[in-house]
Amino acid sequence: IFPLNDHLVSNSSYTLLQSAKQGCEDPEKLLTEIHNMREELYDKVSHVERTYDIPGRAGKNISRLRDELATQVDPRPGDTTWRELRVLTVFGRYCGYAAGMFTSYVLARMATGWIVELEPDEKQWIKKKREEARKRSEAK
Repeated sequence: IFPLNDHLVSNSSYTLLQSAKQGCEDPEKLLTEIHNMREELYDKVSHVERTYDIPGRAGKNISRLRDELATQVDPRPGDTTWRELRVLTVFGRYCGYAAGMFTSYVLARMATGWIVELEPDEKQWIKKKREEARKRSEAK
């Protein structure tokens, strides 16, 4: 959207993007470099979060970034924080899907009347009230 001046932008991801556009680099090499950058970023974010207490929105953003990167980096069996983040992130995603499906099921069953079983006298009372309401609406 915004034009970038080559002399102002000197970060490595921009350089990678330009190289890929020009077809100068091997895609495998680019993917390896991205993988290495992701690993390095996870290490840096983990260090910052362990070492410093960053308040407010910046701290939350760092924490979210670390949570997301934990599912994308190589396995680190010796790192208990990585294991916890990995398990919690994956578990949270599946719980979200399960909650959505369960809610949809319950709402559909409620709409069709399958969840609540009415006694015969309750059904009669509802029928009677509906007929009274219909007669009132016809009389108007």
